[in-house]
Amino acid sequence: MADLQKILKAGEALTLAGAPAGFLPWLMADLARAAKGRAVFVAPDDRQMGVSADGHVRVTDEPAVNGLRPSATYLFQSVARAYGTSALAVILTGMGKDGVEGLRALRAQGGQVIAQDESSSVVYGMPGEAVAAGVVDAVVPVEEIAARLRELVATREAQGEP
Repeated sequence: MADLQKILKAGEALTLAGAPAGFLPWLMADLARAAKGRAVFVAPDDRQMGVSADGHVRVTDEPAVNGLRPSATYLFQSVARAYGTSALAVILTGMGKDGVEGLRALRAQGGQVIAQDESSSVVYGMPGEAVAAGVVDAVVPVEEIAARLRELVATREAQGEP
């Protein structure tokens, strides 16, 4: 969570209207909250969290993926289905290789992936596995992730992409 907090502090352009600079609300994902409003959704324990085609965060009792619930792979696969080429994903410090297959699906749909670099990671497992699998577009220090996201969004908007 500390790495995500660093990203949020650096993410001044990713704020809610009227909120203090660098602030994004943290919301425990519930059964059908719209994935809008530039908020951070946290998966509840022992549940899967994903995004539906209508842009809502969904929390379900679906089975574990590779023994994990919640699973980053489950989340990224749902994002790939819901957003396709407009998807942007970030894989942060964490143990194991959860998320790699989901990021593979996201990239296959034309989405983009940023991974936290090894030097700023507490544990380089998840981002390292994603890099090794070739499913990452950029590897950057955690402090630069928000800026990279702003650049990607600005480029897409300038090109008229969603």
